[in-house]
Amino acid sequence: MTRWHDRRIQGTGVALAVAGALASGCNCGPGHPGSDGSGGSSTGDAPTSTAVTDPSASATSAAASTGPGSASSGEPPGTETTTGDSGDVPPWDGTDPSCGDGVAVSGIYCYGRVDLQLPNNPVALADFDADSHLDIMIGGYAIVFGDGTGAFSSPVDIPEPDEVPQLVSFTMVGEFDGQPGIDLLSAGSGGIAVQLNDGTGTAFDNVVVSEIPEVNLLDVVRAIRLDLDGDGVHDVLGTNSGAFDEAEPELQPLLNDGSGSFAATPPAMSHGEFGADLVAWVAELPPVGEAGPGAAILGTGNNQPIVDFPIVVARANGAGSATYTKVDHMGADARAIAAADLTGDGVVDLVVWNAGDGAFVVYQGNANGGFAPLATLAAESLCPGCPCQSCASPGASTLLGGDFDGDTTQDFIVRDNAVWVVLDPLGEASGVWLDDTWPGFIGDFNEDDVDDILTLQGELLLSAP
Repeated sequence: MTRWHDRRIQGTGVALAVAGALASGCNCGPGHPGSDGSGGSSTGDAPTSTAVTDPSASATSAAASTGPGSASSGEPPGTETTTGDSGDVPPWDGTDPSCGDGVAVSGIYCYGRVDLQLPNNPVALADFDADSHLDIMIGGYAIVFGDGTGAFSSPVDIPEPDEVPQLVSFTMVGEFDGQPGIDLLSAGSGGIAVQLNDGTGTAFDNVVVSEIPEVNLLDVVRAIRLDLDGDGVHDVLGTNSGAFDEAEPELQPLLNDGSGSFAATPPAMSHGEFGADLVAWVAELPPVGEAGPGAAILGTGNNQPIVDFPIVVARANGAGSATYTKVDHMGADARAIAAADLTGDGVVDLVVWNAGDGAFVVYQGNANGGFAPLATLAAESLCPGCPCQSCASPGASTLLGGDFDGDTTQDFIVRDNAVWVVLDPLGEASGVWLDDTWPGFIGDFNEDDVDDILTLQGELLLSAP
């Protein structure tokens, strides 16, 4: 069943919205799901089974065939509208009457939950069949194809070839051979294997294998796709989380020759130059001005006191490698980083979530590809009375940017032990808090120019103004 919500929490100055707890031990207050240990989220761990399905099967019944706009009354048939119980949220929380009229309103988040009933967890988004609609790749090498309305096909199994490494450290999707169709890349023991898409999204039989003995790919647990040499195909920047010798590479460019074959290329950034034990999170950056595409890379510590760690901005130099610039970070226990145009000037900014002090730090991007501190947004002063405000214990975090209320101003969503949706964080903002939600991916699945959220549990939060 689909539920349509709008939950707003007003703060003073810049407002912040917070979501309900996803773990026990949170100071949530009585009546909130999870405050007594019940109603908590699943862990989001991927099942290990492989989906084998009929490619000709029709769209699943769980898809949003009764999604936004399908009912003239403003509320889709078969949906349940929630009005907000006074016991589980502060008194100002509730359902806005404007939701369901088809008109997006700045600062009001309206959405519908749709269970896609995926057999495995989602792992990537791309247009695999080149029909201009977002598709979802799920664990177990299968794809569900989107039709642009929020509906999806049954999973189509993609055979896993023998060339794929037995021990895989990371996977990604991208344009690796310059031909139509998004390809699949797996790296680990034995090197890199690229499965080339034939353009239909259902056949990836041509496999290109690259052995890169000078790079321990099993230690590369996070990687970024970017075009290092400007040839129109994706290369890779690997982050080596096993590099504890200061001379070892921490950031390693891997150059694609245009066919899907990769080789290591200098200069790498050493562990000592990087200045942190581990890579906590990465955010892809588009080109700006004379600066090429790149990534913002957030460092973190390994079993040591955590205070400040640098942000490294890596940019493609157009000649097959990367340049590296450090941005000094402010705050305690930084857990996640996202890229979004929060100032509305057409240049991507950075926002960092500090779990240690419950604050967001915003760095404004400039036309040269650099970043400078702009604002520190403290949760306790921005969102008084929000549910689970004290849930800032260390743990894996997710920070994602997008426009969730349709006003063209970028917002962001963070998950730590609670989910916070921050709408228009630098302006007159309001927001929502979400139950039982682990956000994983952002995309416009129903193509209404408002971003939707795909959770790690395979639930789709479709925008529904």
